[in-house]
Amino acid sequence: MYWLRRPPYMRWLIAAGLILAAAIWDTASPATVEYPFAASAVEPAASIGGNVEWRAVPTGLLPAWPGPVAGTARAGLAAGDPILPSLITDEPMPADWWAIPLELPGPIPAGTPIRVLFPADGIEITGMVSREAGDFGQEALVAFPAGDAVSVAVGAGDDAIVVMVGAGAFGPGASG
Repeated sequence: MYWLRRPPYMRWLIAAGLILAAAIWDTASPATVEYPFAASAVEPAASIGGNVEWRAVPTGLLPAWPGPVAGTARAGLAAGDPILPSLITDEPMPADWWAIPLELPGPIPAGTPIRVLFPADGIEITGMVSREAGDFGQEALVAFPAGDAVSVAVGAGDDAIVVMVGAGAFGPGASG
C-alpha cells in the first residue's frame, strides 16, 4: 500500500540544506579588496607619499593595484578620490623644482626630459614634463629647477622661448 510507505526524509533534508546554503550565500558580504584613496587634496606633480588612506572596495570595481603607492601625481586629486595607477608617474619631481604650464608639440608623457632654448641669448635650460597635456588646447606642466623656473616663466609669457623635445618622447618607434 502506498500510504504506508516511509516519508522522504532524505529529500526534505537536502531541500533544507539547499535553503540554508542559499540564505548564507545571500547574506554573506561581497568580496572586497583594499584600495588606495587620497587622504587629502594632492596638487598636480606633487608627491603622493604618505597621503594615502586604504579603503575596502568591491572586487573588480577599480583597476587592479600594481604595488606600493609611490611617485608623483599626474593630475590633481581631491580628498577621497581613488588613486588610480594611471594618475601616478614614477618620475618624481624634485622638491626644489617648480612646474610651469607650457605648450608642447603633442602629448608628451610625464617624466620626459625637455629643453627650453632662449634664441636671443643662446641659453638652454633642461626640464621635465611633470603632467602631460590632456584635452585639446590644454597645456602640459613642465618642471624646472628653482633657479631657472622664473626665467622660463618670463620667457614663456613673452613668447621668447623654443621648446625642444627628443625623438624618444613620442613613444617607441616614433620620429618627431
